[in-house]
Amino acid sequence: MTVELFVIKTPTCMQCGQFETFMVLEEQYTALMNNDLPIQDIFPDWSADRREQLITGTHPECWKKIFGEEDDDGDDTSGG
Repeated sequence: MTVELFVIKTPTCMQCGQFETFMVLEEQYTALMNNDLPIQDIFPDWSADRREQLITGTHPECWKKIFGEEDDDGDDTSGG
C-alpha cells in the first residue's frame, strides 16, 4: 500500500516575509481543502503554533514578536 503525501505551502509570514511547506497525508489534504473539519481535528497531533502557521503563515517566533507572549492564564506579558 502506497501512502500519498501532499505538499502544502503556507501563506507568507506577515513578520518575516517567508513561507514554509508541510507534507500531509492525502486524507488531511482533502479535509483541509474541502474545509470539512476544524484544523485541530485534521491535525490533532500538531501543536497549536504549527496549525496557526499553516493557516496564517506566521511562524511561532514571529507571532511572539508581533503579539507578545501569554502567561498560563492567557494574559499578555509583552508589557504593551
